[in-house]
Amino acid sequence: MKNKYIQIIKVTAFLGIFCLLFSYFTKTLIPKDGAFATTLENNMAFNDQPENSIDVLFLGASTFFQGISPLFMWEDYGFTGYVRAISGQAPAVSYHYLVESLKYQKPAVVVIDTTSLFADYDVDEKEGKLRIAIDPMNLSAEKLELVMDVVSRSERQTVISYLFPILRYHSRWDDLDKLDFTNDVKKVGYPYKGFYGIRIETGDLEFPEDYMQPTDTITPFSKDSLNYFEKMIRLCQENDIGVVIVTLPRVNWDYSRHLAVKQLADTYNIQYIDYCLDELLDATDINTTTDFWDELHLNILGAQKVSHHLGAYLQKTFDLADKRNDPAYQQWNIDLQTYKDDFAKVIAAAAE
Repeated sequence: MKNKYIQIIKVTAFLGIFCLLFSYFTKTLIPKDGAFATTLENNMAFNDQPENSIDVLFLGASTFFQGISPLFMWEDYGFTGYVRAISGQAPAVSYHYLVESLKYQKPAVVVIDTTSLFADYDVDEKEGKLRIAIDPMNLSAEKLELVMDVVSRSERQTVISYLFPILRYHSRWDDLDKLDFTNDVKKVGYPYKGFYGIRIETGDLEFPEDYMQPTDTITPFSKDSLNYFEKMIRLCQENDIGVVIVTLPRVNWDYSRHLAVKQLADTYNIQYIDYCLDELLDATDINTTTDFWDELHLNILGAQKVSHHLGAYLQKTFDLADKRNDPAYQQWNIDLQTYKDDFAKVIAAAAE
């Protein structure tokens, strides 16, 4: 009997040590630079937000994380927001991010980016972006469901490679550096609430002559993308959460896509704000020569203008409380100051 207990202890100890080493080497081999590190930090920072403290959740792709600043809105109106977005974010990712987010937050409103509604998403072609979105997620039912969604539409990806990323990144062993062994991307913090856009570069662009010219033609949606959008809208409505869908200013938008999104919004009786329309370009004073850094993305000057306008709409429409003087939210004022300081450094560096 004694030998049996000793054997159990040995096996338990072996499994414990194996799990610790497996976890350590998994964290070591996962990339910690570029977009992956930013997404990892952003997810960790979102998970650190106090429960039910986010008033507005923004879901979308790079147009959102470059064009919407929750800290600008905080400074102007005092409500809290967070952008959960990566470059080229698939609608499936947005939907599962929403499901995951609602486990910890009860926002008054969810704002959804429209730009991915029209493109079919090849999960194998976009595996790199999917990895950036999925690998940093905590292991959960939502992550597993997202992985299953991806794998069901893939010819080569596997569930096990997502659940155990070491199987995907094991070949990085000869590219490891000091940062990989720290296993601590969080030490630098991520105070911007999902906004990546401290960019002051300008694209010096012009709108095409036929930009947003009225037409009766309606561009068809990607069926897969539409399915996830409708699931997001219904999930919010079932939970008494307001929904707003938004197109931020971009040079390559057109009226036929505007009509398609407007039709979707009308179907679900939700608000659609298209900042590519003349009246909203005028209301925000968006200038193609100063406020874009490329044809798809605003720079920080454009983001400030749009965030001020959209923030005013959200605050008024959803009666969002001003929490700037609430002691429970003083970290937001600290993060705002950090953001201002970082922005000032970028301006100073550009002036040199």
